[in-house]
Amino acid sequence: MPTWAIVVLALGSALVASGAAIVAMKIQLRYASEGRRAAERARQRERAALAVAPILSLLDETEPQRLTSVPGTQTLTIMNELWERWRTLRDPVLAFGASHPSGRVDELARELATNMSNALTSVHWLVHDLPESWSAEALETAKKDHAAARRRADELLTAVRG
Repeated sequence: MPTWAIVVLALGSALVASGAAIVAMKIQLRYASEGRRAAERARQRERAALAVAPILSLLDETEPQRLTSVPGTQTLTIMNELWERWRTLRDPVLAFGASHPSGRVDELARELATNMSNALTSVHWLVHDLPESWSAEALETAKKDHAAARRRADELLTAVRG
C-alpha cells in the first residue's frame, strides 16, 4: 500500500473518530440541559404548591355557605382569624409569581391575590350582616367571589404544571 494511502486512511479514521466524539458530546449536553430544565420545572411546581396549597385550604374554610350555616358571634371571630391567615399567605404567593419566569404565572398570582381579597371581603360582610340584614344577593356575591378565587388558584397551578 502506498504511503499516501496510509496517510489518507489515518486522517479519515481520525476525522470519523473526532466526528463521533463531537456528536456524543452534543448528545450529552442536550440530555444534561433537559435534566436541568426538568429539575427547574419540578422546583417551580414545588414552590407553587407551597404558595398555593395554603390558599386552597383557606378557601375551603371561607366557603360562604359553610360560614353562614350557623351564624353567631363566634363567626366574626373566625372571620378575623381567616383574615390574619390571608395576610400571612398573600406575600408568598405574590413573591412566587414575581419570581417565576412566566409572565402569565405572575399575572395569575396577582389576580389570585385580588380574587382572594374580594372573596374574604364579601364573605366578611355577609357574616357581619347576619342575622339582621342577611340577603340572598350578598350570599350570591360571596359565592361568586369565592368561586372566582378558587378558579384563579386552579389556573395558577395548571399554568405552573405546564
